[in-house]
Amino acid sequence: MAAVLLVLLFATVIAVVMLASRKSSIVIWIAVPLLLSLALLPRNILALGTWSSGYSDIAPPVPTITTYVVIVTVSFFAVILRTRRRYISAPMSICLIVLSFMTVFIWDGTAAQWSGLIVLAAGAMAWTIGRFVGSRLPSEPRATTIFLGAILLILLIQLAIAFAQRNGVLIPGWLTSEGRLAVAWTGRATGTLGHPANLSKIALLFLILVLPWTVTPRTVHRRLAWLIVCACVILGLVTISRSNILAMAAILFLWLLAAPGKLSLVQRLSGLLVMLFAGIFLTGDVVLRFLDDPEGGARPALFSAGIAQILRDPAVGTGLNSYIDVVAPFSSETALGYPVHNAFVLAIAEMGIVAGVLFFVPMLHLTADAVRNMRHYDALYSCRAFLCSAPGLVLVLWTGWGLLNSQYLILWFFLGGIYRSSILYGRDIISRPTEEPLSHVDPRVAGKNPRGTIGTHY
Repeated sequence: MAAVLLVLLFATVIAVVMLASRKSSIVIWIAVPLLLSLALLPRNILALGTWSSGYSDIAPPVPTITTYVVIVTVSFFAVILRTRRRYISAPMSICLIVLSFMTVFIWDGTAAQWSGLIVLAAGAMAWTIGRFVGSRLPSEPRATTIFLGAILLILLIQLAIAFAQRNGVLIPGWLTSEGRLAVAWTGRATGTLGHPANLSKIALLFLILVLPWTVTPRTVHRRLAWLIVCACVILGLVTISRSNILAMAAILFLWLLAAPGKLSLVQRLSGLLVMLFAGIFLTGDVVLRFLDDPEGGARPALFSAGIAQILRDPAVGTGLNSYIDVVAPFSSETALGYPVHNAFVLAIAEMGIVAGVLFFVPMLHLTADAVRNMRHYDALYSCRAFLCSAPGLVLVLWTGWGLLNSQYLILWFFLGGIYRSSILYGRDIISRPTEEPLSHVDPRVAGKNPRGTIGTHY
């Protein structure tokens, strides 16, 4: 019954979206179902095996067909068939080849390892999809409106369920995943994602994604983006997830200070005041959680265990999705089922140094391009938005491992792909009115065209 309702819900939402789009843009066909499967109803459809024992971390314990893997795969092939432009990340492709080789010839080739490889492959495909979506949004303002509207709708649904959970309203189990138990144990809202930290990660990633649209000249996009920002902040506070709340606060603070000149001084100060007052009604809960666990639980011991594992086997690691089983004999905290709460350490410990570094190269390259192209008008908003987001992302990656987990990794790479198209080709993802041409370049850098990309448009 739950599966039938899930299918009907997806079909209804997609039908409404397509009816709202006169031209039925392929961007909407791809982006909206992907967002729904990643941020609203990420569910397992069929497990291709039986879980016998042990723990997993970045993926299910056995290869599993999920709503988001199916939609990512279909969307990826739709993009490949639709365009001749090369959107696939070379470093990520090399990383997947290396990991596949090690899974077959070096590691044990367990079901958990193949499951982890599937998730990483889905992340690579999401990067390609994001590149395609990011290349189309500037020229399709109507599709952009629906894209932003879908994000806002997802956040409003999550907010409604989160407030219902905090007020003791019983939500159907198929809708909330493991949320009923999590709320009972922690008093923190989980929405439809089963854990408070998962819900706040979705809010954080959406916040980063829509930052450039908060200063677009198009009124409807700007208003939708600010509504999304407000919903993300409230959702983060409801989950009382410390690192994600701090990351969102840092990102918004930097953005309000460094955003291009579309925001007046009064607007920037007003935004800072809104940030201050938005969390007043939940300040007590947030402060109590910081005071209750100032050291972050077993994080220091888990971190030490992760570093020790890298030193034990720096070349090939433990194998994908196998960190807990391998490290548990050496660490009593890890034996309880907890991986190291540091995404950088976990990735290198599982993949080995070479593959672990290759995994982060696309995001590092994106950051370097954002710094290099920041002065160019055509990519100004996207470059500044991504750089303002970088400290918050590093904080979340350093204090947790959740962004490497299943749909959150996929959404993170989808976001990265969208920014990559904008920053690499010097074309902001925001849609500007026709009276503000994209070809205009800051006179201070006129004539400069590094790598032959800035100023080149689709």
